[in-house]
Amino acid sequence: MIARSNAKAKYRAMALKVCELIWIQSLASKMGVVSSQYLVMHCDNQVVMYITNNSVFHGRRKHIEVDCHFILDMVMAKQIVTSYVSTGAQLSDIFTKALFWKPFLIMCNKLGMIDIYAPV
Repeated sequence: MIARSNAKAKYRAMALKVCELIWIQSLASKMGVVSSQYLVMHCDNQVVMYITNNSVFHGRRKHIEVDCHFILDMVMAKQIVTSYVSTGAQLSDIFTKALFWKPFLIMCNKLGMIDIYAPV
């Protein structure tokens, strides 16, 4: 299915990641690793953050399929917590986007990457 908006695509991706996180948490609990902490879901889209944290925001989310609305139930049940991450702080951008040299070096530093060819 093709998403017609960036918010819809991000919301669907968030729903899929929540499914995977719940599965991993379930698998870990079956292996004896029990965590009493909630799952933290980071997102860089403020519209998606507003949709997931506002149960009355019906007018703009009617185009999102019903199967994605379980995120709201998970947030209300305190099983997951959503957290906003600014676009500049997205460490995954180094792997997915062409960056200018300064943000590239900053992210390399944050990830602890080193230049193996640099003189010692």
